[in-house]
Amino acid sequence: MLKNIFYTSRAFAADAADQIGPILDVSRRNNRRAGVTGFLLFDGKRFLQFLEGPAAAVDATMHRIVEDRRHYAHVIMIDEEETHRQFPDWDMAFENEGELRDTLLLQVERRLGTLETRAARLFRSYAKMARAA
Repeated sequence: MLKNIFYTSRAFAADAADQIGPILDVSRRNNRRAGVTGFLLFDGKRFLQFLEGPAAAVDATMHRIVEDRRHYAHVIMIDEEETHRQFPDWDMAFENEGELRDTLLLQVERRLGTLETRAARLFRSYAKMARAA
């Protein structure tokens, strides 16, 4: 059985955007090894991430995330079992709102296409709210 988790958190450091490259490198390597896929948004202050894969691997990944002192205030919006992956080809797709503020919604739409899963709807909602902010 597969599991997915959709959460948001806040970055501690003002220079968090500078740390994204190394975070993604390690995350992608770990995710490939563990069979975890997903999608990450970051606006310089907030992370919004969707993880999916084998339940034990997703739980272990989420545990590492919660223990990571670079961010805090984790709010899990979805934590559920699933029968299939929503993002099977993405070891960790990434969009950075700080660089793409005017085009984040378009980037999300290009990535998600016509996908109408709960995670896709949440990402679209977040992108629309961030654009209005």
